Amino acid sequence: MRILAIRAGTAIAVAAISLVASPQDRPGLSSEKLQQEPRPGAQQDPPRAVILSGKSSVELRIVTATYNRKVLSVPSAQGIRTLTWSPNHSLLAFETFDREGHSPLTSTHVWVVKADGTGRTQVLLPPPNSYFSTHIGSWDSPDALRLISEVPNESVFLNWMYVYTTNTVHLEYTP
Repeated sequence: MRILAIRAGTAIAVAAISLVASPQDRPGLSSEKLQQEPRPGAQQDPPRAVILSGKSSVELRIVTATYNRKVLSVPSAQGIRTLTWSPNHSLLAFETFDREGHSPLTSTHVWVVKADGTGRTQVLLPPPNSYFSTHIGSWDSPDALRLISEVPNESVFLNWMYVYTTNTVHLEYTP
């Protein structure tokens, strides 16, 4: 099993750890709260995004001292990558992708979730582009994420802007 973590409030840090454990041997990893209330006087840790890779699935979880919430689980033929926190750490963006890479134009998708693991949204481009792969560009503000997609057979990249609070995507500019 491989664990990758990104901690909010710091520069993006990625740690890889190998463990010999099956998903059944992961005590405390459930979508239930780990504890009801934080310890008095305990400093609150910022949320961490954790990827758990098992034999049959890959999970993304948001973990703090008070909760451990499953955000998304995909079959092991797919993967989760490019975890990036918004500037104020209220949102996490990530990509899912097809490891077989059957079509680079349709096999990568962007998702956004709140820092507490709720409000998961798959970002879709407006028709007729909704089936094209999207990739994370950068956060422009705490709620606006720049996306990149490629125009088939033209090697042209389009820049899109996604706004979480209104769940809208619009074409930003073309080269």
